[in-house]
Amino acid sequence: MSSAGAEWVFDEAVLAAIAVDAARRTPGVVRMEPGLRGLLDRMGRGVRERLGGLERAPSEGARAVMADGEVRIGLDLAVSGSARAADVAARAQRAVAEAIASATGLTASVVTVSVLDVELSANGEPPA
Repeated sequence: MSSAGAEWVFDEAVLAAIAVDAARRTPGVVRMEPGLRGLLDRMGRGVRERLGGLERAPSEGARAVMADGEVRIGLDLAVSGSARAADVAARAQRAVAEAIASATGLTASVVTVSVLDVELSANGEPPA
């Protein structure tokens, strides 16, 4: 993104944090699922934060890659059993693409959503 001769560069962690925020606010999304890669990233980030005295916005459950002017987002999430997983994933996909565009002016050319868990109630039925 550039404006009047200035060029703005967004760190991939910032893009992932925007994606997480948008996905979490999507109806039917219960939580983000960090997976093994996310857990390893969290440990590395924790060390960097302690050494640098910085605290980053949460980005577990999302990956962002910016290459050749393209933004690609990957989301891993858990959804409520009371909604169709495909519908929730599609809403999260749209919400993330819109949030990236609104916050940065960039276009997310790809937003991939992986539903890793469906949250059911204690008796195995979808929650009310």
